[in-house]
Amino acid sequence: MKPGDWADLTSITSSYNPVMYIAGTYGINWLLAIATIVGIIGPFVVGYIYLGGGTRVFFSMYRSKYVSQRVGEIHERYAIPYWALIIFGIVGLVLALLSPIPTVYTIIEEAVVAGYLGFSVVPVSLVVSRRQGLSGTYKVPAAAVIGALAFIFATWIVYWSGWPATPYGVLLVFVLSIIFAAIYRVRGAFRNSTWYIVYMLAMVLMTYIGQTAGGPVPILKFPWDMVTVTILAIAFYTWGVFSGLPKPYEAQPTKS
Repeated sequence: MKPGDWADLTSITSSYNPVMYIAGTYGINWLLAIATIVGIIGPFVVGYIYLGGGTRVFFSMYRSKYVSQRVGEIHERYAIPYWALIIFGIVGLVLALLSPIPTVYTIIEEAVVAGYLGFSVVPVSLVVSRRQGLSGTYKVPAAAVIGALAFIFATWIVYWSGWPATPYGVLLVFVLSIIFAAIYRVRGAFRNSTWYIVYMLAMVLMTYIGQTAGGPVPILKFPWDMVTVTILAIAFYTWGVFSGLPKPYEAQPTKS
């Protein structure tokens, strides 16, 4: 690398941490030590956040009657839904081991894609809930606008995660959704979820042909790829809102 030549950073492939690469190449031992410690702790922090958040989502699925009562059992001492924690932890471990490119960086990227694909339905659900006449104690001002921005930002992150993280994250969501639907016999409202299926497929296509995403066929160059992704995000957000059910969906209780 030549001093002052930022273009040389492109020579550092995604399989290397750029800070560790530079520190190791130029013998900056103190920086290498810090980067190594952060590189070890960082993935554990990501895993801790996803484990806690996923357990909470799993528990809320029990309260919405999607999963069995056992998932909602609370530990007497620690006051946590321990079965939800155990199941989510085991599933996460299996998915990490099944990663087609099992490195720390790719696993984190895939987890980010799956996480933000899951988050992308939240702003849509917020607006749909308002249209259904539901509202909580705290009301988000300008929910439609804030929801649109949240959906666009989530779409950007999914797109920026690039190839092959995005298609693998989409595959995870698809497979787990099918397994979940089969186990808990989720039926109905499939037509209302069509927008979400097409949205995920569109994100895979964009990472394949977009320059910013590093796709194998970068037909769309920057900044036009970002313009296209943003327009698609607005279109799918609108489609999702107008695909919402006129009244809240009520699932049948699931037996233990």
